[in-house]
Amino acid sequence: SLSQPISIIAEDTFDPKLPIISMAGNFNIVANSSVEYLHFIDVVLRGTDYSSKYVHNINTAGILGEVKFENCRIEIFRGITRTQNVAATINLFSINNCIIDSIAGYGIVINDGAASKINQISITNSTISGAEIIVGAGKNNAQAVKISDCTFYRAPNSGRYIVDYNGLTVTDGIVINNCIFSTPKTSGTTNGVRVGTGGSMGENNYYTSDYTGSINSSTSIPGLKAYSGNAATLFNSPMQGDFSFKDGSFAGKSTAGDPRWR
Repeated sequence: SLSQPISIIAEDTFDPKLPIISMAGNFNIVANSSVEYLHFIDVVLRGTDYSSKYVHNINTAGILGEVKFENCRIEIFRGITRTQNVAATINLFSINNCIIDSIAGYGIVINDGAASKINQISITNSTISGAEIIVGAGKNNAQAVKISDCTFYRAPNSGRYIVDYNGLTVTDGIVINNCIFSTPKTSGTTNGVRVGTGGSMGENNYYTSDYTGSINSSTSIPGLKAYSGNAATLFNSPMQGDFSFKDGSFAGKSTAGDPRWR
């Protein structure tokens, strides 16, 4: 459990491979602590199972100023960051330039109790595949959610939402820009955004023909445009994690999705 700020960062060497941190446990905070930040930079975070492992599973009261993942691979977790029903606050949850794969039913980030709060969420310049939930099942209001320049493949499950704040307020709104959505994780209808007050806005987002349900009028991803082909038509080898563009005529090839694939 944390009581002091920590940065976990790879050593600066000539080895291009990121060091692997095998997560047999979960990060928490010491009860009633105020921790300025927890940063993960240039590392692989790998869980040991889908049933119980998180990067954070916060079940004690306290404040965590910033949770940041920068240039990381994150894989094989039940969820990445979860706050339970305790008086815990995360002021900023941030993912940038990451590749995320194989995340089960608690998703990328979830505020899982009305007593806890995650004020701001930012997910940028990243690839997310095989995730059952993205920003899910919010149980308290938030300040802002931003998702931009990301590639989504097999995420989330059918019946789920990209961002879900059902009946709640996101004060500064939900903004989704320059993203590509392709192929739900399970067959069926996938929804876009659900929020009570604050609304959603966005531009230059695309969905492939096999991303069913994303144009549902009541929950549509904002600024959404149709791509006529499926994921296999658009990307070179999506099942193997290569989301570079096979289709050179794709209108968003220089402006949409994770920049590493453009």
